[in-house]
Amino acid sequence: MDDSIEVPLPDPDQLPGLLRDSPHWITWFVERREDKINKVPCDRAGYTASMKLGHMTLADALKSALRLRKVHRAARYGVGIQFTDGCGIVGVDIDKAIADGERADHLAWFLETFPTWAEFSVSGTGVHQFFAGSFPGKRVAKIDGRKIEIFGGTGFIAVTGRVIPDTPGVMADGGPVVEMLTPFLGPVYQLPPARPVSVRSSGTS
Repeated sequence: MDDSIEVPLPDPDQLPGLLRDSPHWITWFVERREDKINKVPCDRAGYTASMKLGHMTLADALKSALRLRKVHRAARYGVGIQFTDGCGIVGVDIDKAIADGERADHLAWFLETFPTWAEFSVSGTGVHQFFAGSFPGKRVAKIDGRKIEIFGGTGFIAVTGRVIPDTPGVMADGGPVVEMLTPFLGPVYQLPPARPVSVRSSGTS
C-alpha cells in the first residue's frame, strides 16, 4: 500500500443530481504495483472486491471510505461510480491531458464541444466528463494517438468532485459524444478474472 497518496473525496453538494443519487457507488483504495498506481475496488471492511458487488449510495460509500481512512490512518481510500447496464450515466475519461496547469488541445476541444459536468482526476493530469445517457460496456477510442475511455455498462471512475472551472453544473445528453467516439472505438473491454484470494488492505502497526 502507498500511504503517501491523498485521495480527494467529493462534496455531494457539488455533484449533479443524477450522479449523486445513483445507487451504484463503491469504495476503492490506491495500490502501487511497480511504478504504476492502481485503483482497487474494496468492500466496507477494506478487502478487495468485485466491481459487480457491494454497490451503495454515495452517503454510505463516503462513510465507508472515511472509516477506512481512520482505521488505517491513511487517505488512500476513495469513492467511485460503478457503471452498469441501465445506470443512465456515461463517463468519458481523458487521461494525461493537463501538464503544468495547461490543457492539451484535444482536452480543450472536448470541453468546448461537449459541455457537461466535469472534474479533475485523482492525479490532476486528466479529466472525467459525465453525461446522461447509455453506452454498452466500456471501450477505448484512439484519436490521433490519444486514448480516450468511454464508460456506460461496466468499469468504474474514481470521483474526486474537484470541479473544472467554467463547466456546467449539470450532466448533458451523452448522445453526441457517443456518436462522435463510436468510429474510433477499439475492441470490447473484458473484465479481468477475479483474484483467487481476497487480500485485505494492510493496516498500521
